[in-house]
Amino acid sequence: MNQKRILTRVSSFILSALLVLTLSNCDNENNPTPQLQDPIVYVAGNETIGDVSIAKYWKDGIEVKLSNGIDNTYANGIYVVDENVYVSGYEEDWGGAWGATNAKYWKNGTEVILSDGEKPNKATSIFVSGTDIYVSGFELDTDNMATAKYWKNGQEVLLTDGRAHTIASSIFVAGNDVYVAGYGIAGNLYFIKYWKNGVEVKLYEGDTEIQTTAISVSGADVFVSGSEFNWGAAWGNGIARYWINNKEVKLTDPTKNANATSIFIAGKDVYVSGYEDSNNGLISIAKYWKNNQEVVLTSGVNQAESNNLFVFEDDVFSAGYESNGTTKVAKYWKNGAEVSLTNGQHNAYASSIFVSNK
Repeated sequence: MNQKRILTRVSSFILSALLVLTLSNCDNENNPTPQLQDPIVYVAGNETIGDVSIAKYWKDGIEVKLSNGIDNTYANGIYVVDENVYVSGYEEDWGGAWGATNAKYWKNGTEVILSDGEKPNKATSIFVSGTDIYVSGFELDTDNMATAKYWKNGQEVLLTDGRAHTIASSIFVAGNDVYVAGYGIAGNLYFIKYWKNGVEVKLYEGDTEIQTTAISVSGADVFVSGSEFNWGAAWGNGIARYWINNKEVKLTDPTKNANATSIFIAGKDVYVSGYEDSNNGLISIAKYWKNNQEVVLTSGVNQAESNNLFVFEDDVFSAGYESNGTTKVAKYWKNGAEVSLTNGQHNAYASSIFVSNK
């Protein structure tokens, strides 16, 4: 092979390689590698302006007001599906019958009233499954006796008959099954329970006050968070705890006041949000527990609480508040790093959190 032919082949190879690189670069420009986006953090809560509580939620720190600032309104649960934001809560209607309270939820800021205003009703949490919207809550009669209930697409489902004071605190839907956690008192006995499709499962009954705060389901296991109140101890100390089916798990001892506020299951890990008093018993410290091991979120210098928790991939988000020494500041913590939602001019707190890719 002569030198000219060799040079020609080398030149052809180089031109082919350059052409491949050029086409590859063009393809990369037209089809860039997708960048992973940070998830969107939704937080429901309240801010008090003057004497009026205003319900709102924040989407990545941008607030959306849900009420007009005339009547006290409270947001206590949030759920997001396909960019639709659902928030549960209630409004105190002082123009109604004996100052009735109306249970409601908002979808993308538009309210849906669940009760008629004849009797006080409060919504306590919200869950969306497919196209169905579930809201837990309760109704008070003229004797201040609570009847536990939930609403499915605006239609109420009674869980109790009103003979025992019972509050439905949280709702969770798994497949076709509806789970509701609740607590109350009958005579001199306190009780906690949950209902699966309206059938009650009692977790405790006795002379010690216990309240449930949240319910979650993973496979065949039902998890319920709550707190026991030992009124014989100093300050009426609370004990944070949760139940796996009928098995009780205590997270704190009775020497310091503590509360478990919500529960979240991620794979085999159990997360519980809450707070516990500092050693002097004067300041509550926001924290959560992962598999019974505590993770402290605040220093104990100022009052703080973690009211709700959400786990997204490997990140743990906790919502609550921390005082600045004068007012409560609504905030959430991502893996322990705080994000303030309000500027501290007015009392505010975060009650519920949801994290989504949309």
